[in-house]
Formats: sequence, C-alpha cells, structure tokens
Amino acid sequence: MPRGSRVDYYLGDGSGDEAAIMEVGGTMLQSVETILQQKRRQMAASPFRSGVLKKPGFIAVTRFAAEAVSVLEVTP
Repeated sequence: MPRGSRVDYYLGDGSGDEAAIMEVGGTMLQSVETILQQKRRQMAASPFRSGVLKKPGFIAVTRFAAEAVSVLEVTP
C-alpha cells in the first residue's frame, strides 16, 4: 500500500504483510485525551478503515512530561 495515506505505520509479520494500521502521537503539554481524539479522527478518515481495504487499527499516545502517561487503544 502506498505510504503517506493517512497512516503512521502498517503492522504485520513480514515484508508486504500489512495486517493492521497504527497511529502514533505524543505531547509535552496537551492532555492524552486531546491527542487520542485527534488520532481517532485521523484513523476514521483513513481509506484503510472501510471497504475492501479495511484493517484493524491501533492508536498509541504518550505524554512526555514529569507525570508521563502512555495509552494503547485497539480499534477493531
């Protein structure tokens, strides 16, 4: 699949095996929920979330601050 198509990463077991998609985000200042909402919208707009191209998705967000937080969300 072409790179740069509203997806940060393709996940799979080997070369050409793109079984799922992944959006990744990070922040120092914003809330994790704000970044999650942005990434959910971005994933929903991806052509790989509907039709014959539909793939399961993952969203990973990390806050890089004194109280660090990481979240991994599965979007079947």
